[in-house]
Amino acid sequence: MKAFQRILAVMLALVLSLSVLGTVAFASTVEDVQTSAIFDSTKTTGSLTINKYEKTSDTAQPIDATGTTQDVPEGYTALGGVTFSVYQVLTQEQLEAYLANTLTEQVGDEEQVVTTLKVSRFYDDATGAITNFNNETVAGITKTTPTDTNADTNEIAGQVIFSDLALGVYLVIESGYPEKVTEPMEPTLVFIPMTDPTAEDNWLYDVTIYPKNSTSEGTVNLTKTDVNGSAVQGATFKLEEKTTASNEDGTTTATWNQVGAVLTTDEKGSIPTQTLTPGDYRIREISAPNGFIADQSPIYFTVTTSNTITCTDSRTSGENALLVITGSGAKNLNITVKNEKPDAEKEIVTGENTSADEASYSIGDTVSYKVTVDVPANIDDLKTFTLTDTPTNLKDDITTVKVNGALDANSDMFAVAAEGDNGFKITFDTSKMSSVAGTTITVTYDATLLAGAADDIVANNDASLTYSNKIKTQNDPQDPGDPSDPDNPDDPDEYTVVDGAVVYTYKLGVTKFKDSATAGNELENVEFKLYTSATGGDALYVVKNDDGTYRLAVEDDTNTTQTLKTDTNGEIVVKGLANGTYYLEETKTIEGYNLLKGRVAIALKIDTVTNWEKTETYVDGVKVDETYESATHTSDDGDVNTTDLFNTDIVNKKGFNLPQTGGLGTLMFIIIGGVLIAGGVCLITVPNKKRAV
Repeated sequence: MKAFQRILAVMLALVLSLSVLGTVAFASTVEDVQTSAIFDSTKTTGSLTINKYEKTSDTAQPIDATGTTQDVPEGYTALGGVTFSVYQVLTQEQLEAYLANTLTEQVGDEEQVVTTLKVSRFYDDATGAITNFNNETVAGITKTTPTDTNADTNEIAGQVIFSDLALGVYLVIESGYPEKVTEPMEPTLVFIPMTDPTAEDNWLYDVTIYPKNSTSEGTVNLTKTDVNGSAVQGATFKLEEKTTASNEDGTTTATWNQVGAVLTTDEKGSIPTQTLTPGDYRIREISAPNGFIADQSPIYFTVTTSNTITCTDSRTSGENALLVITGSGAKNLNITVKNEKPDAEKEIVTGENTSADEASYSIGDTVSYKVTVDVPANIDDLKTFTLTDTPTNLKDDITTVKVNGALDANSDMFAVAAEGDNGFKITFDTSKMSSVAGTTITVTYDATLLAGAADDIVANNDASLTYSNKIKTQNDPQDPGDPSDPDNPDDPDEYTVVDGAVVYTYKLGVTKFKDSATAGNELENVEFKLYTSATGGDALYVVKNDDGTYRLAVEDDTNTTQTLKTDTNGEIVVKGLANGTYYLEETKTIEGYNLLKGRVAIALKIDTVTNWEKTETYVDGVKVDETYESATHTSDDGDVNTTDLFNTDIVNKKGFNLPQTGGLGTLMFIIIGGVLIAGGVCLITVPNKKRAV
C-alpha cells in the first residue's frame, strides 16, 4: 500500500509541475495534488523567479520553462513595469501534510482531508481579500519587473526574484501592469519546493515561472513634408499620453505626460515608429526648421484594446489640407503633416510682361516694382503676416500700393502705412485672407529714384515678409489658441524672408581735345548741353557738384543749369543716368576752333552683372536670401569698368577766320573787285565801237 501511495504522489507531483510551468506559462490553479515525497531536511527556504516576456512574433517558439535564463528568447521582448505580489498561504508543515494527504479542515460538523487546493480558497476575486489556510489575513511581498537591464544593480529587464522564501505554498498575483496588457495573469498557486519535471525524486527549491499576458498595441508612423511633398528634416515632435485623476468633488482632472524623448524627423521626414499600448494620446509639433511654420495644434488619437487606433481631425479636409491621416480604425496609423514655408520674390517691372532683379534708371525716374508673396493655406491661424519695403536711394509712393490690383482704399484685407522716411509696411488681416489661402498674391507699387543714387551708383530695395512661425488652433481643447512654445521659449515667434531688387544709375564722361585726342591737347571751358533726342527738345538740367562733376537734377533741386563746361582736364562727368543714347550739343568753344556742326550721339551702355548672396541662413528668425552683395559693370566694348563711367572723346578742329572790317585785306578785295568790273565793261563796249566804224 505504501509503495502505491509513493508512486501516486510522484505522478501527482509531475502533474503539478506541468500545470505550473507549462510550455509558455503556468496553470492558473492547482487541483488534486498529493504526494508523500520527503523534502531535503537541510533546506528551509527557496526562491521564486518570474520572467515576464511579451510575445512579439507569431512564429516565436514556446519557452522552455526549466531553469532560469537571462537571455530573452527569440520572438519575445522583456516586459517591464509588471508588478507581482506573493503571499504565503500554506506553511511548510501544512504543505508536507497536504502532500502526505493528512492536511484536514473543518467542513460543517466534520473534519475532512484537503485533497484539492484552489485559488478561490485564498483569494476573493470580488473584494481582493487574501487569507492563508488558517483564514488569517496575510501580508505579501511586492516587486516590479525593470524595463532595462542594469549590471550594476543585477537587475534584468522583465525579471523579478523573490529570494529567501520560507517553504510552503504561495499565491502569486499580477497586481500591476502596463496599459497594453489587456488580460493580466490569473492569480496562481506556486509550490516551493516543487517536483522537478526532469527527475521525479528531485525537488526544485528555486522555482522559475514564465507567466503570459494578452497584450494590445498599435503603431503610429509620422512623416513631415512641405506642401510639395518633399521631406522635411529636423522638425521636432512630442508624444504625450493622457492620465485622469479623480478629485475630491467627484470631478476628474486630465493631464498629459510625455512618452519617451522628443522625436525628430530624419532625412526622410520620419520619426521612429511608435508602438503604443491602449490609451488616449496626442502628438504635437514643437518646432520646425528655419522658414517653416510649426503647427503646434495636437493630433489626438486613441489606441483601443482591440489592437486598433482611431484618429479624426478636421484639418484633414479641404483643398489645402495640411494633415493627411490613413489607417484610422486599423492597427497602424499613418500621419503626414505638411509644413508651410512662405516666400517673397521682388522684381522690377521693366515692361508690360517683363521683369528683372536689376535694371538701370536715371535719378528722378519712376521705378515700378512687383512682389510675389506665397500665402500659406493656414493663413487664418497666423497672428502676423506683414510685408515691409525698405528702399535705399528710392522713395516709395504708398498711394500706388496695390494687392492683386486693389488699392488700400478698396480692400479690408490689408492696410498700408509709411515705414521710415521712404518705405512702407503692409499689415494683412489674416482673418480676412481665406479667399487667397494657399495661393500667391502680387503687390505692386512705384518708387522714385533719389539723387543719392548718382553717387552710390546703386539703389537697393529690399522687401521683407514677416510671418508667425508657430501656430496653435482651437484644435487643442486643453490649451486652445496659445501660440507660445514652453519647450523652446527662446525661439523667435516670427520668421522674416528678405528679397531684393537693384536699380543702377551710371556716369557719362566726355573729354574735349583740340586737333587730336592726345594728352596735352585737352580743352578747358568748352560748353555743352545734353539732350535725349537728336534734334529739338529741351536740354537736361543738371546740378554741379563740389568736385566739379555734374549730376542730373531732380524736382527739388535749386541752382540748376543746362550748361556743362569742361574742367582743366578737358572733362565733363554727368552722374545719375540710365543706359541709353544721349546727345551733346557744343554751345561754346575756344578762339580759333570751330563749334561742332551738330549734336554728337553718345550711346551709354553698361552691362551690370549683379552678384546675389543666396542663403538659407536665419539670424534671430530673419532669413537672408538673395541680397545684393556686389556687381561687375562692363562697358559696351567688353572692358570691365569698375568706375561705372562710360567715357567718350570729342575733338575740335581749327577754323578758317574771315578778315576784320576796314583792314588791308578789305582794301585789296575792293581793288581786285574794281579791276574785274572794269575788265567786264571793256569786253562789252569795245566790240560795239568797231561795228560803228
